[in-house]
Amino acid sequence: MADRIFYDSEFVERGSAFPITLVSVGLVREDGREYYAVNADLDTDLIRHHEWEEMRTAVWAQLPHFGDPGDYELNLMDPAVKWPDQIADEIRAFVLGVDDPELWASHSAYDHVVLCQLFGTMSKLPPGFPMFTRDVKDMAVRLGDPEWPEQKEPEHQALHDARHTRDVWKFLTAVEAEGAR
Repeated sequence: MADRIFYDSEFVERGSAFPITLVSVGLVREDGREYYAVNADLDTDLIRHHEWEEMRTAVWAQLPHFGDPGDYELNLMDPAVKWPDQIADEIRAFVLGVDDPELWASHSAYDHVVLCQLFGTMSKLPPGFPMFTRDVKDMAVRLGDPEWPEQKEPEHQALHDARHTRDVWKFLTAVEAEGAR
């Protein structure tokens, strides 16, 4: 039986000429363990000048930073702020710390790419690391696209969004079971 891991990432996407830049990542395992990290190597000007307002408001406001949110300076002393190599090592241990890891996200295409980029390329994923992510949005569409439960915590914070993905999966699993009756 698979051990589901629900996750989300916040990232900056700037088109085909640039790799996706990780901002933060949150993972929640079925056993209740959680992981959250913010990219210490983040060029905060990518957020400051981003065209999507939510990046400058909701995403940035929930990251560990100093003083005025308009300063765009990460608090590198916060324990959640880590260098990409450390994040990759910790995610490897977190994901491979279960017998049969199965990744789940919402609208997961970019999340999976940014997760894989922590290890270099997809071909450099650690042995046993999932090469794809299952998607709760796809599951919802298959089930008639029922309205999801509202998110309890503020959106666009990776760990909050990962918890919500877990909650949506539970909701959709109940919808699926009800339909099978």
